[in-house]
Formats: sequence, C-alpha cells, structure tokens
Amino acid sequence: MQFTFSSKAIRTISVATLLSMTVGLTAQAKDCPNASKMATSALAARPTQSGTIVDIAAGNPSFSTLVTAVKAAGLAETLSGKGPFTVFAPTNEAFAALPKGTLEMLLKPENRDSLRKVLTYHVVSGDLMAKDLKSGKVATVEGNSVTLQVNKNGVKVNGINVIKADVKATNGVIHAIDRVLLPPGLMATKPTQSGTIVDVAASNPAFSTLVTAVKAAGLVETLSGKGPFTVFAPTNEAFAALPKGTLEMLLKPENRDSLRKVLTYHVVSGDLMAKDLKSGKVATVEGNSVTLQVNKNGVKVNGINVIKADVKATNGVIHAIDRVLLPPDLMATKPTQSETIVDVAASNPAFSTLVTAVKAAGLVETLSGKGPFTVFAPTNEAFAALPKGTLEKLLKPENRKLLQQVLTYHVVSGNLMAKDLRSGQVTTVAGSTVAVKVQNQKVSVNNSKVVKADVGASNGVIHVIDQVLLPPGL
Repeated sequence: MQFTFSSKAIRTISVATLLSMTVGLTAQAKDCPNASKMATSALAARPTQSGTIVDIAAGNPSFSTLVTAVKAAGLAETLSGKGPFTVFAPTNEAFAALPKGTLEMLLKPENRDSLRKVLTYHVVSGDLMAKDLKSGKVATVEGNSVTLQVNKNGVKVNGINVIKADVKATNGVIHAIDRVLLPPGLMATKPTQSGTIVDVAASNPAFSTLVTAVKAAGLVETLSGKGPFTVFAPTNEAFAALPKGTLEMLLKPENRDSLRKVLTYHVVSGDLMAKDLKSGKVATVEGNSVTLQVNKNGVKVNGINVIKADVKATNGVIHAIDRVLLPPDLMATKPTQSETIVDVAASNPAFSTLVTAVKAAGLVETLSGKGPFTVFAPTNEAFAALPKGTLEKLLKPENRKLLQQVLTYHVVSGNLMAKDLRSGQVTTVAGSTVAVKVQNQKVSVNNSKVVKADVGASNGVIHVIDQVLLPPGL
C-alpha cells in the first residue's frame, strides 16, 4: 500500500515521531547510569544501509526516548517515508536534561500538537551531511528556522552541540545532539490569566533554564509580585549559546550577586507590549539601560532578537529572546594580575564574540605579549548591532587582513587608564586615529561609549565599549 502525505501531514507526523523517540530515550537514561558512554559508543557504529531513519533510531539504544516520542506523535510512518530528511536527534540524555515533568507533559494526548511542533523542529528537508552544513538559518519542517554555527570545532544548532554527525539512513541522515530544541512557536500558547510571570515561565519548557536561574538568584518572590514587569526572557537555547561553563559559574552560590545582575538586566518596569516599545534606551531594574531597535522587521534588545512577543501574565508581559543579555557591570570583577588581555576577555562571556574574532585574525599571541596595550573592547551586543552579515563576512579566512585592521583599530599602545585619557586624536595600532572625548567623567571613542573602564590585565587595560569601531575607508 502506498501513502501520500501533504506538507501539513508531514509536519504533523514528523513532530509526533520525534516526540515518541524522545520518550524512549529519557526512560533509558534513567535506567542506565552509563547510558552516556554507551550512547557515544553506539552512535559511532555504522548503521546498515537498509534502515530508514526510524529503523536506525529504533535499533540504537541512545535514541529510545526519541523513538517513543515519535511513535506517540504519530510520525513513525512519515520518517520512514521517502524523504530525504535531516534529523537533529536528541539522545536519551538530552531528553533527561529537560526540566522534571516536561517530557511527561508533552507526551500527554492533549499536548500532542505541542509535541509535534517540538519534534518537527528537529527535522530539515534534504540529505545534509556534516560537510553540507553552513552557518546560518535553516528552515525546519515545523516552519520556524534553526541557527547553525559551523566551524573547525564542529556544528551547533541553536547553540546546542552535534555530538555525532553523519549517521546515515536510506532516507536521510541523523546528527545526534545533546539537548532538545524547543521552537519559538511553543511559546505561542496564551497562558491563563491567573499566572504570574514566574508561573507562565515555569509552565513553558522553553524557559526551564531561566526558571532555574530565577530560583537560584532568589528572585521568584519578586517576579511573582505586583509589578508590573516587562521581561525579556532568554530561552533555553539562549542560555546554551553562552560560552562553555558560564551558566554553571553564574549558578554557583558565591556568584549569586552576579546572577541577580544578569537577570534583572532583562527586566523593565511596566507592562510594555510590543506595540508600546520604541527605539532608544530603556532603564532596567538592574540599573543599566538596554537599547531597543524597533522597526518593521521586529524588535531587538542590544542587537538580540525578540523571537516571540506579548506572552501575557497577570503581573506583566514576557518577550522571548534568543540570546542572554549581559550587563556592562558584570565586567567589574578585577582579574588576577597574571592574566593577559586575552585571558581576561576569554574568561568573560560578554567578550566571547571578540575572542572569536581575535582568534580568527591570528592576534592572540600579539595581544598576549608584553605590550602594554589599551584595548577598547566591543561587547557581544556591540558586534550583534553591526549590519546583518558584516561579522560573518569579517570572519571569513579570505578577509583576515580586513579583520586585523578592524581589531587593531581598537588597540592603542600604552597602559592608559581612564584618568590618563584626554580629549583628542589618539593613534591606534592600525595606524589611523580615533577621536577620544572626555566630558563629565564619561569617555567616548568616535561614536562609541565606554560603558566600563579600567578592566586591568597584566599587559594593559580594557575599556569596554558599546559599538564596534570601524576604521576610515573600510
């Protein structure tokens, strides 16, 4: 018997299939403490070429939860079809890492639509081997896109690691991932109006990491209060995209103050729906301001996308965002005097994009040298605010000299603390000059503001700036 599916049916079945697979994986992770090691070993085995994606997953104990979910969602037949499909398949451990009760909630018959959305968000049309993957947005069968990051270190999907690529099947390919992807559309469900911001977040699996952080910071009572509050809420994928170890560091009891600063930097007083947001600076509960960019394409906060707006609660509103906002004051920690400028930047999540660029430009050794150097260092948000495609273009190997020119335009010879800076032209290592302006104890460089000064290092000093400096003639 031959079956024909409409695109809508394929989406529906795909989600269900993936979810079924998910359930089986979670169960196995709980039953077997060595499942992680077994999973890695099992994934390495080459499948028989007679197996479909469902056959391969069903025959691999690492995907038992996923298979259970796929069956529960009614997607087994679809993912056994002609395809071809590329499936970013969560392992048992990925499902086990979901907040307690999330998987069980998704597997309930009344939540089948949500389960289908989750599963089909892991499926892309086509047979895309690792060598075919490129950095950028890729549309999923669910309808929304995922963001791929491809470099020499491997592949990430929405900041989540591909831990085993190219598990081949007759109707496509599986790339195993270590976390479950949650689509923005999962946040579209309107909450009951009896729920506070914390209640709404706690009931939505896309915000499980945020809820964990809010609890660790002791902010549950505050954000359950009268308010009203506007919360720019990072999704799980946003937290997963932080540099390795950052979240774990922030969640430590001794770093509670820093965690509070990060979280309250996402909160604005008032009940501001998307229609109420205007371009410009807005003060946060943390004390510093965020920059809103509002246009026909949507809303950005410090260059970060609002991917779902107007999730209402009884004490305010949530706007979901795809990256974590980091306040300038998070960079106030004084490094040990043995750390170079590169060490200081590498240890601070606010500079992760800068560090990537420094490595790509081959400037690590230079900026780790004796110096001394004064570096006007753009934050991640500064890079995110560049025109679309600019950063990606600069990071290409063929544009290495151009990237070096941009980065060295941020570097001045000498150890110039804020008190040493004077208004006027200052020559950079790139050869051209920047215009420094000092007024009322505030410093700007060209059109960029110094948001945090005097971050010391063993070979110089960092002054944090809110925009990337572009040399003349670029």
